[in-house]
Amino acid sequence: MATGMAIMGFGGGAMIGAPLANMLMAHFRSDTDVGVVPTLFVLAAVYLVFMLGGCARYRIPPNGWRPAGVVPPAVGNEAHGRARPVHLRDAHRTPQFG
Repeated sequence: MATGMAIMGFGGGAMIGAPLANMLMAHFRSDTDVGVVPTLFVLAAVYLVFMLGGCARYRIPPNGWRPAGVVPPAVGNEAHGRARPVHLRDAHRTPQFG
């Protein structure tokens, strides 16, 4: 899902951001300036508004909340088949990384 959202962001940026930047540069263009700096300020403000709006939609669940039917794993890494953590020098030998 995260990969899909990242790809969607790149595609959306190309589809919406590039034409918007061209329109803003044409609006701010003058005889002595191509309008890049004011365009970047406007785009930064627009992106800030959208990011803050997206952040405001996230909620932290109360302590102890779990989705219906989820059973927490046993204490430690025993639920994953290991009683201790894997050291970095040995991680490449584990089946998960193989």
